[in-house]
Amino acid sequence: MQKAASVYQRKIQALEQRFLSTYRLTGKNAFSHVFDDAQALRTPALTVLVRENKALHARIGFIIKRKQISRAVQRNRARRLTKEAFRQSDVKKLGIDIVVIINQRALKFSNAELTNQVQSLWKKCLAKYSK
Repeated sequence: MQKAASVYQRKIQALEQRFLSTYRLTGKNAFSHVFDDAQALRTPALTVLVRENKALHARIGFIIKRKQISRAVQRNRARRLTKEAFRQSDVKKLGIDIVVIINQRALKFSNAELTNQVQSLWKKCLAKYSK
């Protein structure tokens, strides 16, 4: 009986750690809403545009220009690292919409350095938008 309970608990934990579609910013209207009146936070590799929303959780969207980062592997690496840092942070509990603009300088940073930059941005968001 204990084994079945532990398997069930592991499945629950796995579901809690997923990046759910409710955390995604999709569609032109959602992005336009953020662009209309956003606060910008910057690091050398990223620009984050933040705007409060009416939801009880944060939503995140990505902009990575193909002309700046031509290889899909590199674009996906930057997106994956940013998304993972978002998933692990408490920012997702805030009622904000976030657009992450990843620029060409992100290629120069290692995974750890890029993750540190993203985490520093999330700390700034927490400080500014926590109630």
